[in-house]
Formats: sequence, C-alpha cells, structure tokens
Amino acid sequence: MGKLRFKDIAESELDAFIARVEEAIEYELSLDKNDLALLLEAFKACLFLQEKLSENSLTILKLKNLLVMVKSSEKLRKLMDDGDKSEAQGKDKSEDGK
Repeated sequence: MGKLRFKDIAESELDAFIARVEEAIEYELSLDKNDLALLLEAFKACLFLQEKLSENSLTILKLKNLLVMVKSSEKLRKLMDDGDKSEAQGKDKSEDGK
C-alpha cells in the first residue's frame, strides 16, 4: 500500500458526507466521484491502521501522530500535563467522596 494522505475535513463537511452516503444507501443511489475517492481513502487508512496494530509496532503516540492529532512535542507536553492534572483532580474527588 502506498503512502497515505490524510485530508483535514471540517465537521460540517464530514456531516454532509455522511448524510450523502446514508442517503445513497437508503435510496440505492450512487455516490459522485469525489465522495467515492474520499470513501476509498478512509478505507485505505483503516486497513493501514489495522495492519500496523496487528504488527504491534504502533504505539498510542505513533497513532496520534499518524492521525495528525499531535503536531509537535509542545502539544504533546501540554496533553501530558493536562492528563496528569485531570488524574490528580479525579483522585482528589474520589478521596473527598469517602
């Protein structure tokens, strides 16, 4: 499988795409060329991720990077700091509830 290209899609565009696919299924319609291409790329991405997971070579951080969720180490540090804070808050709340 060749290199995957991830395309940023706005939530409203994604909602419209899902609606078009659902409508095509319900009324037995065909999708236009652009929708078919997007669907194919999404399917390829799922296969790629499944392959990487089965190889056990994919960590959560690598998965986030593949999905372009973490663009820099600064964002990663912020995510980690926020996670530590929320864990500490969760512990405080559970101790208060005793």
